[in-house]
Amino acid sequence: MRRREFIGAMASAATLPALSGAALRKPILKLGLITDTHVQTNNNNVQKMGEAWKLFRSEGVDLVANVGDIADQFSEKAYSQYSDTVEAAWPRTAADHPREVYVFAFHDYYRYKGDPDRSAPRWKDACEEAAKLLKSPNVLYDSFEMKGYPFVVMTQWSDFKVYEKMVSDAVKSHPGKPVFLFDHVPPFETVYNSRIWGDKQRYDILRKFPSVIDITGHVHQSLRIATSIWQGAFTVVNCGAIATWGGNLVGTAPERKSCYYAVIMDVFPDRLVLRRFDVRTKKELCADDRWVVPLPFAAETAPYSHARMAAAEPVPEFAAGARLTATPDMVPFNTFDLTFPEVRGRGAFEYRIEIARKGGGEWKAYARHDIFTDFWLEDFEKRGPAKHSFPAGFFKTGETVRFSVTPVNAFGKCAKPITVDVAVPEKAQSGELVWKCVNPMAELKCMTGLKDGTQLKLVDGYYEHITHEARLILPNGVWNGSAGTRFRFTIDMRMIQPGGGQWTLVLRNPTPMHNANQRIATPKGDSGLQRYVIEFVKPKDDYDYYFLVREGTPGRIRFESVMIEKISRPS
Repeated sequence: MRRREFIGAMASAATLPALSGAALRKPILKLGLITDTHVQTNNNNVQKMGEAWKLFRSEGVDLVANVGDIADQFSEKAYSQYSDTVEAAWPRTAADHPREVYVFAFHDYYRYKGDPDRSAPRWKDACEEAAKLLKSPNVLYDSFEMKGYPFVVMTQWSDFKVYEKMVSDAVKSHPGKPVFLFDHVPPFETVYNSRIWGDKQRYDILRKFPSVIDITGHVHQSLRIATSIWQGAFTVVNCGAIATWGGNLVGTAPERKSCYYAVIMDVFPDRLVLRRFDVRTKKELCADDRWVVPLPFAAETAPYSHARMAAAEPVPEFAAGARLTATPDMVPFNTFDLTFPEVRGRGAFEYRIEIARKGGGEWKAYARHDIFTDFWLEDFEKRGPAKHSFPAGFFKTGETVRFSVTPVNAFGKCAKPITVDVAVPEKAQSGELVWKCVNPMAELKCMTGLKDGTQLKLVDGYYEHITHEARLILPNGVWNGSAGTRFRFTIDMRMIQPGGGQWTLVLRNPTPMHNANQRIATPKGDSGLQRYVIEFVKPKDDYDYYFLVREGTPGRIRFESVMIEKISRPS
């Protein structure tokens, strides 16, 4: 018996009457689960989804659920192509064809009929049309029963009175049974990256209902991440994604990585067994560490509580003699290139890479980039030594800096770092200083919201950030330059969020909405003084960016300096 199956069986044995061997061996229901397929007519996500359906057919599942963001944006062709692919993989005329379930989310009505309007009537129109094209039995809300088990289907933008009533009704009418909730957005601070992308209202409702199994998507993560399952007052399972995943990395904009994930949930009287798959190979991921959820739910013995998982997760270590090298790519240089050996095995998750300079006789970190280990790759995809680069905007000519790389597991536990001290050579001279501000708290405005808004209050030298978004307004003309111009934006700032909160940072052109970079997460809590450098190519002549601090929780911000350079022009 596998380790987690053994844990689950032991926990359930204490809470259920004796069951026959046949009842323990054969699942009552099999559920096939995918999410975030983001189908377009010009990408291969629909083919990946088709492979998931082939896997589900080979396993004989009773139900297949796509828990949201089915298309990348509303497209009749994309939904029709999706439906045709399902038909080819497992014809709907087949006697064993499973029940189909679709959760509708933001991308399923984004740009409906070319209209970016997000109002409720347009949302409803888009989803009803998408449901017809998909041949879906459900639209926004639904509830049904299969083999004695209750199921509830929600939309991303739920009416929370309806949400709570439907969940409550399912719980009351099925005492002692798990209630399976298909729900795109995970509850706040449960599974991976739900501190930023999760929803507090969902958490506040679901904590009243311990029997709920909340099946979610939205956060786009690898199914090898330990925190893709969570138990607290109830249970949350995240299904990864079929399209791409990025992740939440401090100081860096994560690369978009292709993913191919599907989950099969086997429902037994005394437990749920969740098997994760790569749909390319049809191989089970982490087969020696299946997720096994004992039934009925008992918080005091739930194996996937954050505390229990954190206590059991190993801390990854570099091998003895591991060395870090840091090399400027050229003189004058554009980047410092770091190379170091990968840490592998259970617990390997991220590297915390920091740059420090000496001040007052001590090394003090002033920049941090987190990057993933190669844990998320299949063996045939492993790439050898880890590499990372810092652009020249992080350094002063002639100074000596210390680079450190620390392995970190999925619960934030750190091993010993490896370090190297290097002298900074002359910077690349191709850049052109456009604008610099050494007192942005006095010279710039920081406004609430994405447009208009009010000036943030200044208290003890910090802005009080109490809303979901705040934008630092940059002077007119700093982004002058034709399409194809490459800019470097450098900002030094300190951010303090009580309770370990995080914000994310982007440069944004408001109309049309276009971010110059993927979201950059800030360190949790008090970040200390940190430098962020964003290099990007301007796509349109008239794009004009503000600096956006978003998501997270209320806290304080102080901007120390801002600089904009042109580092290349269109050829």
